[in-house]
Amino acid sequence: MPRLTEIEIRTVTPIFTGGIDGKADRVYLTGIIGSLRWWYEVITRGLGGKACDPSNSKCEYDKEKYEKAKKEGKDKCVCLRVAGVCDACQLFGSTGWSRRFRLDIRDTTKKSKVERVRKTTEQRFKKGTNREHPEWYFDKGGCSDNFQLEVIPLFAASSAEIIIPGLLKLIEKQASLAAKPQLGYGCIEIVSSPEFNPEAFVNHFDFIDQGNSASAEQYNNEKPALTEMFFAKIEPREKAGEIETMLNLKYDLRAAFRKGPDNLSPDECKILRHFICGTIKGKRVASKIAISRLVDGKLHLWAWIPKKTPLSNKVSHEEIMKIIYTTVGEFGEINSWREFSSDRDTEGRLTNPKEFLKSLLREVEE
Repeated sequence: MPRLTEIEIRTVTPIFTGGIDGKADRVYLTGIIGSLRWWYEVITRGLGGKACDPSNSKCEYDKEKYEKAKKEGKDKCVCLRVAGVCDACQLFGSTGWSRRFRLDIRDTTKKSKVERVRKTTEQRFKKGTNREHPEWYFDKGGCSDNFQLEVIPLFAASSAEIIIPGLLKLIEKQASLAAKPQLGYGCIEIVSSPEFNPEAFVNHFDFIDQGNSASAEQYNNEKPALTEMFFAKIEPREKAGEIETMLNLKYDLRAAFRKGPDNLSPDECKILRHFICGTIKGKRVASKIAISRLVDGKLHLWAWIPKKTPLSNKVSHEEIMKIIYTTVGEFGEINSWREFSSDRDTEGRLTNPKEFLKSLLREVEE
């Protein structure tokens, strides 16, 4: 059986995993596992596999169907799909099918200082006024400093000792860990871990090609996928504090969608703006664009921009991406822009999802 894997992580920006009354008193393991599963689902869908969304529906293992498929000589992964276990649940578990690994945590973080209300700067005012700046609330706090994870595979063929470090490496290089990424939480640095092999990590997903159903695209519809995401690092021209700089870009992106696209009415622009940038009015919608706080003079962005939107019949995915790219470019110098099958990608247009994933893992900043 594979050996225990130890990983030490440092929080570059505070991490938020929930807690008593919604306030971060420590790092909760459930928040870490949930985030790791979310990114595993993203990769799985991006590579053509099936991944359910446990918040809406759950897989349920049917032993009889599994045994029947096994007798027919089908591969184990195919047997599990037949038995009602999606590609993500095969590792992270579902009803009747246990998670293939255990994750333990040694939390040595400390509560971060509560930032409370923070505002935009300069000429970024609330709509209809030139006096009040938009406000964001940071009263839930977060946790900072180091914590250690132990990955314990529970089955010989689980690959957890490869997958968990790989997911954390992707998060370290391109994204963020746990909740509230839209407010700059969750940037991490891996302090120590076993040597990471990107090839082995990506090759793990070869199981997706083993008899996977052609209905995967329909199954994954309207769920985050790697091939619908972008990752960027920019150096802002205007720096106004590590949090305020982030809020300024958030404002500028909202303002860009408030103005356009040109063929949309004001009400249609509002629908699209709330879909992309989020809203707290009525039914809450989280922003699909995450922006870090200022880290070493740069902002890190990552986002899921779905091909299908409430206004797909009027505005294409490419038009939406151009608005975002132009706004980000006006705000600062783009050091890195990673986007699947796009000429905007600073590493070159990649049309193979696995090659795109490999490039995200090996990317080295100057």
